[in-house]
Amino acid sequence: MPTLNLVTNVKLDNPKVFVKEFSKFGADTLNKPEQYISVIFTYNELVTFGGTFDPAFSLRIDSLDNISEQQNENYSKAFFGFFEEKLGVKGHRGYVTYIDPGRANMGLPPELLDIIIGFVADVPKSDADRKRALLACHSVSRSLCQISRRYLFRKIEPDLPGRNGLSLLLKSLHEIMTWNRPRSHLGGIARYIKDFTFRLPLVDASEESEETVVQQLNRDNALALVLEALHGPDYGIHTALFDFFVPVSWTDFSSRLQHAFFGLFRSRQLVNLTVNGFNQLPPTILRGTHITRCQVYECGLDNRDPSSDEGPAEETLPLPQLDALWTDHSVPIPFFEERRGPNPESSICKLRWLNSSIYSSTCLADCLQLVKRCEGSLRRLILDILSIRTALRSFSGSFDLSDADELYNMIIRCDEPITYRHRPQLHLLENLARFCNILKLPSSWYFSVIAFVLIVGDHENSAQAFLDALRPDHRESHKWSALDAALARLCMANNYKLNKLIITFKIVGQDQSKAPHGDAFAKIAEGLIRKSLPSFETSDKTDEEKTRLVIWVRFEDFDET
Repeated sequence: MPTLNLVTNVKLDNPKVFVKEFSKFGADTLNKPEQYISVIFTYNELVTFGGTFDPAFSLRIDSLDNISEQQNENYSKAFFGFFEEKLGVKGHRGYVTYIDPGRANMGLPPELLDIIIGFVADVPKSDADRKRALLACHSVSRSLCQISRRYLFRKIEPDLPGRNGLSLLLKSLHEIMTWNRPRSHLGGIARYIKDFTFRLPLVDASEESEETVVQQLNRDNALALVLEALHGPDYGIHTALFDFFVPVSWTDFSSRLQHAFFGLFRSRQLVNLTVNGFNQLPPTILRGTHITRCQVYECGLDNRDPSSDEGPAEETLPLPQLDALWTDHSVPIPFFEERRGPNPESSICKLRWLNSSIYSSTCLADCLQLVKRCEGSLRRLILDILSIRTALRSFSGSFDLSDADELYNMIIRCDEPITYRHRPQLHLLENLARFCNILKLPSSWYFSVIAFVLIVGDHENSAQAFLDALRPDHRESHKWSALDAALARLCMANNYKLNKLIITFKIVGQDQSKAPHGDAFAKIAEGLIRKSLPSFETSDKTDEEKTRLVIWVRFEDFDET
């Protein structure tokens, strides 16, 4: 596996040469070892496309675990280019079909052991039980050992101490990754690692150390050695996360460590990158990478001339094409694009997923600019708003998404809670109504769902206080009316109708078992909320014209994702 089944009406002089070349190209494109690639090539002069016998093809790819919408587009571009070069077939003269049959449906003997080990690794048990099962398989035979290692070591997160001992731990990790014993079939674990997480913990103030964190990372090149071992010509990690709870400056890293980061970020296999707490990042650090999903939080940009950077020359390297971006707008939009010069570039023009953390009006304006950059491709938008009042304080105009024709889902999470420390404070409802009044949704049929997640909390009796605030005779019930009017305008304005509106109230600070009315609390609260938003129940529109209102009341352990 995979199997590539190609049918074409192009007659080749030497099909065996083409098939061997196609096999190698398929392995490189699908990121699978060629030893598992099976190619079926069929010449059929009766293949037509569009009613003509001009050069055409049909390709079916059966592969395990690497078929997805995002990956399929990249595969298609590669295969279309290959066929145009080798067969003279234009990309619009054929189809590529992708099928993942699932491991349960595969009966090939070479993959039988992999299926068994994969089942052991994925059973819903605790991590300790899963690890013991994999270790048992690891000890049975050489073949089971190699397969088990792919699951045992696919995700690595070093349990880092404080400042003292950090260098020693990283050196030990490097030795395990690169261990090579004569006559041993095991070797190091580096090639099995697919997901690497490095979190630098907060340091206890009582912990004495004469070295800074950066000095620890630079000493003996310990971290650089680990980063360099994470990728090679025929292996590499897919996901990397670097989280510095104590922000560090890129310019304080040694030249060796900077080059190690550059090398890892630009490795062919790395597609998911998260960085948190990097200050003075080089503006061109994304150039030359293959990253498609990027998360950047609490980072700062180095505004010096790029030519003064100690890293390798990057000006001629291309920017990656991001598919998903998570950002708190700590780095400006120009970090992701280059609009100067005769050949402007952008890594965000085809974003499909944007998760934006909003802390101020500036963040909200930057988020809108990001949306404008990718409005032709954006499909999902998530706004994490710390305070709606702060976000709207100096924001002018509307938050206009009307041209985002591909957008189909939007989630707005409000981290500013509905509070009850002294008496119910429903200011959040007013602020949310203000935001709804400046929000313009796409008018395309594609956009169908908008969801709000509101926090209720800061008091041990939050649940009961929240229930009291839903009563019709409550002194702040008019704030529900303002929200009802704003939501009705947003969802059912003019001839446009949203299919579904979801509002989740997440109650924090109180365990569900201690909530009043026991398990019936959520149903009671949901019923009262519906009465507080009557526009969605008493509208004179038909059921087909109405927006379906979904109310959820959940407790602290609820994960809205």
